Amino acid sequence: MDAITHHETQTQLRLFSSSPAHMAKAAPLIGPASPGDVTQSIKKLMMDAISNVETVTQVGMLKVAGGVAVYSAHIHEMDTQAQQNDALRKLVKAQESREHERE
Repeated sequence: MDAITHHETQTQLRLFSSSPAHMAKAAPLIGPASPGDVTQSIKKLMMDAISNVETVTQVGMLKVAGGVAVYSAHIHEMDTQAQQNDALRKLVKAQESREHERE
């Protein structure tokens, strides 16, 4: 479940973008009617908290995975450049040794 479609987010969006009359409907001031309602309310709040943590974790994992991909690409690029530089050094050294042999 993502943050946009989460029911708490939708409720908050309605609260911020609605008239005062609609706000009273969206956030009633009357508490739960029975102890069972309290338990259900607490369970719902816990599940909402868990789903929010899961959403944050998913976003964090995407950022970490993206960072790892960028870093590994950078390492690969540096290795490729180092191999090219090494091959160029060997080529120059071989050419110099051939020139010294001719002299």
